[in-house]
Amino acid sequence: MASYFNMDAALLAAGDRHLQSEDDLAELAMNGEYKVVIGDPLYQPLVQPARTKYIGIPHYAVSSKIYHTDRRRYLREEGNAMIAEGLEAM
Repeated sequence: MASYFNMDAALLAAGDRHLQSEDDLAELAMNGEYKVVIGDPLYQPLVQPARTKYIGIPHYAVSSKIYHTDRRRYLREEGNAMIAEGLEAM
């Protein structure tokens, strides 16, 4: 788990990272052994598609102005189905 946002220390697991910049994400994606990354679509170019499957789920604090009109499709059953479909395509 990696995030740019506040992370509750009581909920962190070994290997969880707090990111400071887009460079941190790019480095983590480049050097990590991640098969799947779920994150805001604006960050997708930072993750190499040859190594990692990227499932874009808009985050309100990152791309709300861009995706605000279709945000419902990322919630509940539709959102779960989208993630499952992305994982099945691996």
